[in-house]
Amino acid sequence: MADSVFNIEEPQRKRQKRIQYSPTPSQPDRNQATIYRPLDKAKREIRICDLSYALDLSDPLQCSLRIVSIDEAGSFVALSYVWGSDAATETISVDGIVHPIRPNLAAGLRQFRARFPGRYHLRRRQQSRQISIWADALCINQDDIEERNHQVDLMNLVFTRCEYTFSWLGKADEDSDLAMDCIAKIARLSSHPAGPLGSIQKLTQKKPFCEGGAWVAIHRLFRRDFWFRVWTFQELVLPRKLIVGCGSKSLSWSVFKKLENVRGYGDALAGDGFQIRQWISHMDFDIQDKIVAVSSILRTILLPILFSREAEAGSHKYNMVMRLKNCLHLHATDPRDKIYGFLAITKDHRLQPDYSKTTEQVYTEVAKSILPDLANLLVYSGISTRENAKNPLVSSSWVPDWDWTTKSAATAAMTWKDFELTGNFRGHYYHISKFEFKHLPDTEVLRFRGQICEIVVNSKFYTKWLDPKCFAVTIRNMYGRFYPQWSHYGRLQEPIQKLVALCQTLIQLRMPQRVVSMEYSELAAGFCYSTSLRIKSETNRGTSKATISLATLLKLFGTEIEKHSEVSSCLERCKDGYLVEEQASLRKRAFFETPAGHFGLGPPEVKDGDIICKIYGCWWPFLLRKVDSHYVLVGACWVLGYMGDQGLDESQSEMIEIW
Repeated sequence: MADSVFNIEEPQRKRQKRIQYSPTPSQPDRNQATIYRPLDKAKREIRICDLSYALDLSDPLQCSLRIVSIDEAGSFVALSYVWGSDAATETISVDGIVHPIRPNLAAGLRQFRARFPGRYHLRRRQQSRQISIWADALCINQDDIEERNHQVDLMNLVFTRCEYTFSWLGKADEDSDLAMDCIAKIARLSSHPAGPLGSIQKLTQKKPFCEGGAWVAIHRLFRRDFWFRVWTFQELVLPRKLIVGCGSKSLSWSVFKKLENVRGYGDALAGDGFQIRQWISHMDFDIQDKIVAVSSILRTILLPILFSREAEAGSHKYNMVMRLKNCLHLHATDPRDKIYGFLAITKDHRLQPDYSKTTEQVYTEVAKSILPDLANLLVYSGISTRENAKNPLVSSSWVPDWDWTTKSAATAAMTWKDFELTGNFRGHYYHISKFEFKHLPDTEVLRFRGQICEIVVNSKFYTKWLDPKCFAVTIRNMYGRFYPQWSHYGRLQEPIQKLVALCQTLIQLRMPQRVVSMEYSELAAGFCYSTSLRIKSETNRGTSKATISLATLLKLFGTEIEKHSEVSSCLERCKDGYLVEEQASLRKRAFFETPAGHFGLGPPEVKDGDIICKIYGCWWPFLLRKVDSHYVLVGACWVLGYMGDQGLDESQSEMIEIW
């Protein structure tokens, strides 16, 4: 049964003789310096490792390497694993030559070898006492740059033509067996899912899911390095058939796929799992935390894999930008692999692996190839994504540092949840900037047509701005003023009260395709109630003169709240939902204002005096900083009044240079 957990049992000695390894005459001399013979690129050759079977897990690893054309490779299994940071302390005998390998590869080979008699192997191949596998650390000469370039180009064929891929998560720990058992049970219970609500409710009523231990185990399993590596992501997407192994247990990918029913859909995870918590409100809050944590990590890890496998099966491949956008959480030991690791699962043939180039050269070439077609790529650029990097990999502020984005809090903050890299917004002033590039001795310069809008004033990091005293002063200063005219998808509207605009900025309600987990009337009521509490708290301490009342705040939203009597009659219940949305919007961002009265949310590195710039063709405005005679890009920002086509004036356009 596909949903079963398979125990890897050690075969009994009395039923099989121990297999002794004896080198054949054709094998090279033991003193040979390398285990590798050259590959013929024209024939698209690869190496296949024939791993010798053994009775015990602890038996020495022995194999032979043979060279074949990928078109004539026959049946083999691809091994997917994490190299790890440990030194090569283990060994394998390759054609009689002792070759060092890393511990995780050695453990994976041993466990894979132990399950050789299992159901997933063809019986006719058991007679050979060898298992044909492909493992990159063994089958590619990692010291030969030219060979690495060629073999990376063949990765798509290796993982699509293999019999199946064995994805090795690593050795067992104290609760990994429990996690694998729980995942198998979820798959059985989800055979006929009734949607996320029914699925989660069903799970939490059964053992062991009514307790926190099961959720902790699953969460720990998905926190393993395997799920956060660029190469293993590709190796999960390409194969038609997958077996996932951890310790002595393994599951087919069809079982893992059914975890999709646990995570929830749409905006279920917005606001710290607000909706999921409603579904499981009967459970202890501590267990709720664990379930939300599992749902969150499954959304981060599982969704990109599922979508990518479906796209691959449907002969549709994401372009490089969409792949990078959806996989910001993935790491690579070699920063260049943040690009090269996705070449096999993208349709961008303009890029070819070349490990003779520096990381800066690779990232700059990618940006120059993509920007002319997709200006919104700049949302991942700026000094905000590398301000604290000890050794920045790129010098040009407009070039995304794809390695640092994985580690950068600023990037996590600026990458709004439903951000689309399409650039297709409506409006009279819609333009696509023509990007030009100029090479200087120490940097590459980006030239484009855009519009300088305003400067930043009164910038504060979100934690400081939410301080009741600071918040109360801001409210007091803005009360009674009107917000400058703003447009809603191209339609001019009358000016609105500034406090209403502030509310919309804090919850980012008008983001394209943003699905808010609560109705706007509830969020507006929550804003009013929370604001009045904050001001009252500060006023009672005698540090503020703000006297704005709850009734006055509610009037600013007019019929939005009045037409919902159930909302206005129970304001307190709206508070928590609003605060959750507010926290999600502000987290890891700076809040700022402009002299014209606009509000903005930007990266933590924003400073007073930074310039808001509209780049035609981008939904987001960007923050620039003047340095000597040129600008550097600080990062993308959110400013109600300058989103999409808002505030564009063709007569104010100019050529701008960013270093």
